[in-house]
Amino acid sequence: MPKVRPAWLARTVLAFLLLVLCSASVMIWYLLEKAQQERLQERVGYQARMLSRQLETRLQNEVESLWRLARLWSQSNRIPEEQWRLEATIALQGFNGYQSIQWIGADLHMRWLLPIKGNEAALHFVLTPQHPNYPLAMEAKASGEQRLSNSVELVQGGRGFVLYTPMFI
Repeated sequence: MPKVRPAWLARTVLAFLLLVLCSASVMIWYLLEKAQQERLQERVGYQARMLSRQLETRLQNEVESLWRLARLWSQSNRIPEEQWRLEATIALQGFNGYQSIQWIGADLHMRWLLPIKGNEAALHFVLTPQHPNYPLAMEAKASGEQRLSNSVELVQGGRGFVLYTPMFI
C-alpha cells in the first residue's frame, strides 16, 4: 500500500518553489536594472565628455581671438580705437558667449567697451584692489598670460566669468 503524503507537505514544497522563483525573478530584475543604469551612466558620461571637449575647443578658439587682438595691440604699439572696435566686433559675432569685450587701461579705468547696449553700467568701471578679481588681473599682468576668473557678480548685473588678456606695448 502506497504511503499518502500529507497535503501540507506538498503545499509547503510548492510555496517554497514559488518563493524561490519569485526571489530569482526579483534578483534577475535587479541585475537587469543595475546593468541598464550602468549603461545609461556610461552613455551620459560619454556625452558629457564630448560636450566638454566641444566647449573647450570652442572656448580655446575664442580665447585665441582675444590673444590675436592683444598681439595686434602689442605689435602695432597700440591700435586705433576704430580698429579695436572692428576686431572686438568680429570676436563678438564669432562667439555669442561673450557679454562684452572691454579694454581697461594701465590706470585700471574702463577705456573701450563693446557692445555698449546692455553694458552701460560698466562704462565707467574702475578695477580697484577691493574688487574680487583684482589679484587675478594683476597676476595676468605680471605673468603676461590670460587668466579666467571664477563666477563673479558682473557690474552689468548677473553672474559671469571674466577672461583677463594682458596687452603690452
